[in-house]
Amino acid sequence: MRKTRSAGGVTVALLIIAALIVLVIAAGTLWAFAGGHVNIRARQGRPLFSSSVKDPAAADVPGEDASGATAVYTGLGTLRAPTKDDRPITVVLTVYFPYPARDSAFEEELTGKNRAIRRVILEWFASRTLEEITAAGEKQVKDQLLEEINRLFVLGRINTLYFGDYLVLE
Repeated sequence: MRKTRSAGGVTVALLIIAALIVLVIAAGTLWAFAGGHVNIRARQGRPLFSSSVKDPAAADVPGEDASGATAVYTGLGTLRAPTKDDRPITVVLTVYFPYPARDSAFEEELTGKNRAIRRVILEWFASRTLEEITAAGEKQVKDQLLEEINRLFVLGRINTLYFGDYLVLE
């Protein structure tokens, strides 16, 4: 009989501790939101460039050669690049670009140099402040990235670079 009572006492104590933990978490959450310590809009990000022209989606990229046989390289995925600012700001972007679909050697080179391409893009953003990036504008940023990326290639070149997403998380 004593074992049942002590087991019941332990259960009650654990329930009280669990209830206190839930109350502390709820109070902390309410304090953060009510006190303005959490900025939901900043987490959603804002566009990096204010241009009204939006790049086409990867599936809608027009063909670059006469036959229209163009593939789109989307293997870089979404990149999160910190800037050079004193308090680094994260730029989130999805980069993709067309290349000739029939050029299997270049496709292999793209796949093989995926990490190097990602590194070039991340280093480019890490070497500049947000002010420098926005002052340059979207066209100049793309042109500079194209130049840096094309230095990696031996078997071909890319001519156009698209951004699917380009957000700033401050």
